[in-house]
Amino acid sequence: MTTTGQVRLLADGDLDALAGFCARWPGETVTAAAWRTRFDHWWKRNPWCTPSTPRGWLLLDGARIGGFFGLVPVPFQSGGQEVIAFGSTTWRVDPDLRHLSLTALASALKACKETLLFVWTGTPTLIKILDKLKFRPLLRPAYFRGRQPSLLLLSPGRALASFGRAPALARVAGAPLIGHAAVAWMRGRIASRGMSVERVTHADSRFDDLWQRTRKRVDNTNVRSAAYLDWHCFGGGTVGKWLFACAPTKSAPLSGMLIACVKHARGLRVLEVADVWTDPAEPRALEALFAQLIADGWRAGMDAIELPHFDDALHALARRHALLPRAPAESSELVLAKPATLDAMTLENCYFTGMHGDRWL
Repeated sequence: MTTTGQVRLLADGDLDALAGFCARWPGETVTAAAWRTRFDHWWKRNPWCTPSTPRGWLLLDGARIGGFFGLVPVPFQSGGQEVIAFGSTTWRVDPDLRHLSLTALASALKACKETLLFVWTGTPTLIKILDKLKFRPLLRPAYFRGRQPSLLLLSPGRALASFGRAPALARVAGAPLIGHAAVAWMRGRIASRGMSVERVTHADSRFDDLWQRTRKRVDNTNVRSAAYLDWHCFGGGTVGKWLFACAPTKSAPLSGMLIACVKHARGLRVLEVADVWTDPAEPRALEALFAQLIADGWRAGMDAIELPHFDDALHALARRHALLPRAPAESSELVLAKPATLDAMTLENCYFTGMHGDRWL
């Protein structure tokens, strides 16, 4: 077995070559230029990435890049305290350098040993390795997985045609579903009467106020400060994100926020809800945010809305509006931290949404 190659920390001068390596990966559709844009978002514009922050490790055969294990620093509330956690990203290794994988992984684990490391992956071999390393699944409600009412079709004809229906037949079959979305919007507007919702392009101090007032809802969740939201949503990444702010009136403190990400599936443009956070003191906020998402989705020509069941409130909303059943993509969401940190996590004191690991980055 070969013993050639080396593992070393990623440096600024490696980014262009790394972008080329990622773009050449079998089956990859993202260009080198887009990968370079991602790197700038993950590290250059990231307020939590300093010159001493580890960003990842290269697996090298001489000067040739043959593998990469990446890390993205993010703020996270752990046990009620804000810490810098890491999301893993882009774990790719050429076959001839796989013997170096454990060395690179050990470097990542050592760098993250005092905090939390989130991994989102569908690679069976990696999942087995992480299980042996004592990674644990993210705590999710029982109804998060499986076929649940989580899909609202905004353009039923296009959606049905994407599944092989003839265009004319799809239009006829989809006609009744147009009313479904309209009824969901109307019911949401009625249930949230008086609330003000706007889609924003900048997270201002109102989001800081909302986060500080409500952060004690749970001990373990992603931070929702204005700085984090501004970076995640508008920091130059390649994923389109919509940020909504909700309040009783336009001049009142915020009662909730929602992030929807634009994804492309089967030729359709889908808004997937990535995060929702509301003040429990204002029960109208969730309905108001969902109704505005429907209205803005229509205006932008979106084909569907996907609403994962992160908690009881979202599960109840989806059932209340009779959303169509859909199962989330199969993947493993894992976290590693000190045993005491993991042991202290329960379903009651955790709220995990869709913004962990490198999802939507």
